Amino acid sequence: MNANVSANKPLKRPFKYPDKNYFINTGFYFAFKRALNWRNLKWQQVLNKIFISERIIEIPFAIKHLSSLPSGSQVLDLGCVESPTPLMEAALGLKVTGYDFREYPYIHPNIMFKQGDICHLPFADKIFDAVVCLSTIEHLGIGFYDDPKKVEEADMVGMKEINRVLKDKGRLILSAPVGRKQMTGHQRIYDIASFQRLFQNFLVLDQKFFINTRSSQESPNCWQEAEVTQIQNIDDTSGAAVAVGTVAAIKGP
Repeated sequence: MNANVSANKPLKRPFKYPDKNYFINTGFYFAFKRALNWRNLKWQQVLNKIFISERIIEIPFAIKHLSSLPSGSQVLDLGCVESPTPLMEAALGLKVTGYDFREYPYIHPNIMFKQGDICHLPFADKIFDAVVCLSTIEHLGIGFYDDPKKVEEADMVGMKEINRVLKDKGRLILSAPVGRKQMTGHQRIYDIASFQRLFQNFLVLDQKFFINTRSSQESPNCWQEAEVTQIQNIDDTSGAAVAVGTVAAIKGP
C-alpha cells in the first residue's frame, strides 16, 4: 500500500478530484474504500446492484470487435465521459476521439476529446474507422445529461450522424436498453423493432441480448445472454437497465 495512504491517517476530502492522467490513482482508490468502510455495510446485495452494471457485458463486446482493427485506426467514442472504453481503445493502439456534451476529465496520448452535441457532429464525412456508442443513443435529445432537448427521434438523427462520419465499411459498436418500448425521464427503452430500426443503414454482423436476472442469493446481479422472447416483455421502470441489446455492424452501401 502507498505510504501516503496509511490506515491510521485521518481522511480529508476523500472524494477530491482524482489525478487527470488515466483513471483513479491508487491513493484516491484507498481513500474511497476507507471512507465507505465496506466491512460495516450490511446491504451488500444492494451495493452489488449499484456497482455492477451492464458495462460488464458491453465493454467486452466492444473490445472483442475493436481488437482486430490495425494500430492507428481512428475511433470515435460517443458519450465517453463516464466510460473507461476510450482508455482501453487507446491501450490497443487506436487513435481515439472522445465526444460528449460534458467535459472529459482524463488525458492520454492516444485520446483527443471534443465537446458537443452528438446530433451535430463537427467532423467531416467518412473519417472514422469505427464508432463506439455504448449506452448513449437512448439519452439523445432528452436533456437529462444537460444536452439540448430535441425532437422525439433525436436518436435517429444521431444514427444518421454516425453513419455520415463512418468510412465505407466502417464499424459501429452500439448498445442500448431493450424491453417494452417506453421513454423515461432520462432514456428510451427500445422494443425489438425500434432497436433494429437504429441499424437500417448498417449491415449487422453480431447482435446479442443480455438480461439481468437479479434472482438468486448466489448471483444477485448476474447478467446472462438471453433470447428475444425473454426480453421483449420486460417492463423496466427501475431506472437502471434490466436488459440490453449489443450490436456490431458495418456501414452499408
